[in-house]
Amino acid sequence: MLIGLIAVAMAQDVPASVADLQINGNLLRPAIGSSTTLWAEDSATKPDGYVSGRTFFHYANRPLRVQGDDGTEVLVQDVVGLDVAGAVHFRGLRLGAHAPVYGWTSSPYATDQPGIGDLTFDLQGQLFDRDVAPVGVALAGRLLLPTSSVEAPLGAASTGWELAAIVDKPIGPVTLVANLGTRGVPRQTWNEMVWDDQVFLRAGAGWEIDEGYGVSGELGAQTNWSSGDNPAGTAAELLGGGWYGLTRDFVLRGGASVGLGRAPGTPVGRILVGLGWQPDPYPDQDLDGIVDKDDWCPHEPEDVDGFEDGDGCMDRVTAVAIEARGHDGEPIPGALVTLTGPEEHTLAQSVGTISTHRGQYVLRIEAPGYTPWEESIDLTGNGDHLFGRTLAAEVGSLRVWAVDEDGEPLDAMVRVSGGEAWPADGTTIEVPPGEHALVITSPGRDARTVSLYVEPGTTREYSTVVRGAGDKGQARLESDRIEIDDQVHFDLNLATIRPESHGLLDEVAGILLEHPEVTRVRIEGHTDDKGPARFNQKLSEERAESVRRYLIGKGVAPERLRSVGFGPTRPLHDRDTDEARAANRRVEFHLES
Repeated sequence: MLIGLIAVAMAQDVPASVADLQINGNLLRPAIGSSTTLWAEDSATKPDGYVSGRTFFHYANRPLRVQGDDGTEVLVQDVVGLDVAGAVHFRGLRLGAHAPVYGWTSSPYATDQPGIGDLTFDLQGQLFDRDVAPVGVALAGRLLLPTSSVEAPLGAASTGWELAAIVDKPIGPVTLVANLGTRGVPRQTWNEMVWDDQVFLRAGAGWEIDEGYGVSGELGAQTNWSSGDNPAGTAAELLGGGWYGLTRDFVLRGGASVGLGRAPGTPVGRILVGLGWQPDPYPDQDLDGIVDKDDWCPHEPEDVDGFEDGDGCMDRVTAVAIEARGHDGEPIPGALVTLTGPEEHTLAQSVGTISTHRGQYVLRIEAPGYTPWEESIDLTGNGDHLFGRTLAAEVGSLRVWAVDEDGEPLDAMVRVSGGEAWPADGTTIEVPPGEHALVITSPGRDARTVSLYVEPGTTREYSTVVRGAGDKGQARLESDRIEIDDQVHFDLNLATIRPESHGLLDEVAGILLEHPEVTRVRIEGHTDDKGPARFNQKLSEERAESVRRYLIGKGVAPERLRSVGFGPTRPLHDRDTDEARAANRRVEFHLES
């Protein structure tokens, strides 16, 4: 029985004729996914769901020859057909299929006929991405199915397999590729030739001359694991080819090879011409130069404006309105606003608008005499933004002493800018920085008024003599007015108050601050009759308003003061003398309530 089984096995290994020889003598299967080579596969992977396909016209001359004692015996003369292949990608894997369709096969020992060859299915997975690692590495397995329908030895007797390692490396426009693997096939013999499990190599390089086209050169070789005098030898051929992109999705490929020697599987030569359907795996739908896989907004083109130009999105601008005010609600002079984040902006004013791109920013507001303000703000939402901020003034302080004519301390009080009364004995009084009007009073003595400027974070010390009631000043409160004993002097034909009148106006401010019951004062400006009447009318209005602003600066509430100009229409004297005209040029303070 054992002898019978051996005989059956030998009958399967040793065909009686070429028609019974079941080996696949056509060793070249075009690459399913490589972009720069015809035969060797590369390690690149595509996005999930990516589908591609290729069809090649394939002609091979004498692909299967055997060396014997009587010379070279041709087992397959010519093969003409199509190689149809396709692949789909999923989670880093590529599932491929290849179907050889023979239009004509010619063999001295078999009927010339069309048919199909052995179908193959392969699975390839990437281990190292060549765009990240020094080289790309992938592993591939292939299942060989015995589906050949032709008599010529172009199909195996039973199922076979392949395992291969794939390595590639781009170097500039050139990509180097190498496939090294082993193939398991049913054992067959012909005369002294043994066709058994094999080791194979496919190596080459593709040079992309320019975008969309290039050339390649490859070497393919295989040999049986069996050693010794096996006439199967080593099959090898050189293949030169190239590719040209016809459209964004279709690529024309072609090449020709020459056999190196006459070992089985080595043709005299072969020709390949094919068309590949290879949609761009990373399309750029919005045509902004950023492929969809790297484009955060694949349906919206990038606006190249120097801001995040690599994200593929249109960078929308938002308006940021900023208002920096003091505790009185007025804009702060000398404010500096900075906005720091994806972009940096500076606004050298307390109220304004900044246009910037969206993102997380830090808003900082600085101004002399104020504590800086800093906060994180979110500008990622839609619409414009308003940030109104009230800055806290840096506190300064005053220390005031009141003494009599002999320099002795007095029981006196000081009121700062119309506020709370404090003892004038050196008590520290916290005040905001700036100009302050002081009214110092002591029983039985005239009020003393003075204007002092306090720097931020500093203490201003001031000592003054408060004189007795008989020592009258230049200004005093009457029943219907504030009477002044001197003129308010201005620069010639201007509304600029001369320094020698500051003390007089300080006394007027002190009277108003000392008497809050006086709620409304009309400040009148008058001129002489020299010059055009229209000019004099305007000058009188401007001088009255200048006095009003001076008193406000000394702490008098703006609503207590009203300015009006009468020009030359209300003279005190009608005489045409310099003395009369000088008396007519005046400022008066009338109580309205």
